[in-house]
Amino acid sequence: MKAYHMSSIYRTRDDLRDCGTIPVENYETIAERLVITCKRHTDHRRRRKGGRAPQDLRTKYQESKAQKSYSKVLEDDPHIFIPFIIDISPRICESFDVSKFCETHIERQEIGFDEKTKSFLEETARRKGIDESLPFKKLMRFLFPLRTPRPITGAETQDHYAYYLAELTSIRNFFGDRIYEAVKTSATRIKENDLNPERTTTESVWTKIPRADNEDAIVHLDVGGAFELASDLFPQASQMVSSALSTHRFAPGSSALQADADLSEIPGALNEYDNAYFTLHGASDLAISSVFSQRVSTAIANSQLKYWEKQVLLLETTDCVTMKLWRSQPQHGVISLRIGFFMSTLMANSLYG
Repeated sequence: MKAYHMSSIYRTRDDLRDCGTIPVENYETIAERLVITCKRHTDHRRRRKGGRAPQDLRTKYQESKAQKSYSKVLEDDPHIFIPFIIDISPRICESFDVSKFCETHIERQEIGFDEKTKSFLEETARRKGIDESLPFKKLMRFLFPLRTPRPITGAETQDHYAYYLAELTSIRNFFGDRIYEAVKTSATRIKENDLNPERTTTESVWTKIPRADNEDAIVHLDVGGAFELASDLFPQASQMVSSALSTHRFAPGSSALQADADLSEIPGALNEYDNAYFTLHGASDLAISSVFSQRVSTAIANSQLKYWEKQVLLLETTDCVTMKLWRSQPQHGVISLRIGFFMSTLMANSLYG
């Protein structure tokens, strides 16, 4: 990686920030390199008899290397992506150390592009057939963030109706077998069973429905086997939790107090820390249907929060599912679901009769 490549990228970044738009003379270059970034390079077409010409193979190799470099820069800092693809051609990517660039790139600044640039990028993506690709959507989400505020709900305040004592059979019918089994082993349900084994209702599932129509409701599920559920719903966060707990569980001479101090510094998806539990955000969209029933998946998809997340292009994770995971053994937890108002009323009628 040459020093003049670095300085050229930052000079282009500064020029773009000063004018707030992409010069027309860069349009063709950006269009070509956006396609390289966003389109898959798997070629399903039959090769001509005799194979490709050496020049075709060379071009294909350069584009493959460029796609890896461009994708890594987009993942690392979307705001430097446009300056990067303007200055670093596929040919330069052959010898460019993109990993070193990402390590040394600390001047992370927003550019602030105008509507003309947004229109150019959207039109180019539609014309090239990459407007639905995840890399392009991510780029647009960062360059042109939607300013619509995150939807609020009375379920997060005191302005709601609260429902308790859910029927166990209805829990299975609405949430599915896996959640039903988890609820049966929750701390709350174990205590209820000890007091009255014949009891058919539980306080392990409680619901807050806002007084205002059409706002999202929130359902809380007290569950056992929480770490297994967390591993499916929050794979990245659960790996960090597991690693942290294992380190302190087996470290010689480590005390609970020392563990508390160190665990409080865990970054990333663990947005909150408490001596009693971890709070996990950003559940995997793909995992939701494997843990919850189709009715619950639909209720989540119909929430105002999920609709807003789609608007701001949060497409792979969702805060419609969060979890408090207890640190002590056995690891219990509380899953919170944010669901659409209409489905919440149907659910309440089923659970609380």
